Amino acid sequence: MGHCSRGALWMLLALVGASLAGVGLTRMGGPTGQVLRAVPVVLPTGERATLVLSAADPRRPQPRRSSLTLVDPQGRNRRLSPEAHYNFWDLSVGDVDGDGRQEVGLCTFSRTVHDRQYARRYFVYAWTNDGDLEPIWRGSRLCRPYLSAQLCDINCDGRAELVSVERGLGGGLMLVAYEWNQFGFWGLGHSGEVQDLAFLGPASGGPGALVRVARAGAEPGVEHWVLRAGIWKQHSGRKE
Repeated sequence: MGHCSRGALWMLLALVGASLAGVGLTRMGGPTGQVLRAVPVVLPTGERATLVLSAADPRRPQPRRSSLTLVDPQGRNRRLSPEAHYNFWDLSVGDVDGDGRQEVGLCTFSRTVHDRQYARRYFVYAWTNDGDLEPIWRGSRLCRPYLSAQLCDINCDGRAELVSVERGLGGGLMLVAYEWNQFGFWGLGHSGEVQDLAFLGPASGGPGALVRVARAGAEPGVEHWVLRAGIWKQHSGRKE
């Protein structure tokens, strides 16, 4: 099975996990709260588990007091402690550096050492030897204010890119891709601005992304976009 096929399968599993939204963690014996996201993860030991993000008060635009819980196949759970205080509101997993181990990407509403203003930021964590998480990148911000961001392989190179939907200077939405460079992320490319945009996941069977897009004066629809010369373009099926 190729990288893209595995990526599509993994995205399907993640979407199944996401359907748990609204389920109380008390069923699993864990802390109370509403599930925001649940994704399958492969630990460095090779063991499979489920990473569950929940929030005590999810009604806020940016959920506060969130919890990150690791649930094994037997239903045993353990709260992870990557940060002293949680303001995480979404998560994804992917191998950003190509070492065969999955990292954890977390959307967060927080401050940093060099920027004391609360804002939407993106943090990436690696697994420690004792099975917890440690930060490897606490991004100040992405290039523009973002609505969503996740790790996934959109160019079929076996590494996870960071794909985000960001607000452009003209007020529209843009699809942006970043690549890990060992010190952080640098830009791979972006789209033009459209009226409305949602990233649905990597395309199956080849490189690219599936997006739900609405342009001014047109009905929304699902399209297959690919990166060409640093620009997201609708897939034409032609080899270039």
